[in-house]
Amino acid sequence: RNPLNSIAVSAQLLPTLETALHASRKVADEKEALVAALRDSREISAAVGLLAERHGCSTQAAFDRLRAQARASGRRMAELASSIVEAANASRGGGEPS
Repeated sequence: RNPLNSIAVSAQLLPTLETALHASRKVADEKEALVAALRDSREISAAVGLLAERHGCSTQAAFDRLRAQARASGRRMAELASSIVEAANASRGGGEPS
């Protein structure tokens, strides 16, 4: 085989491989974002349930309360929700449920 032909083929494949690598990285980033969004959603749901129970209100009212408090404090809802869940777990004398 002619080594120059191999180099030419490699040069032609390089853009395709770079595109495939970029697409693979993009998919990995999207997967990571979806996993984070799911984790945030679970934290928010747990905090909403705790707030609804604590204040004797509907889950919609509890959600609205959480959102208003997050806005007022300049925090993300998921961050505030996580704090609420952690505080509730600490007050119950336990850590994360197994």
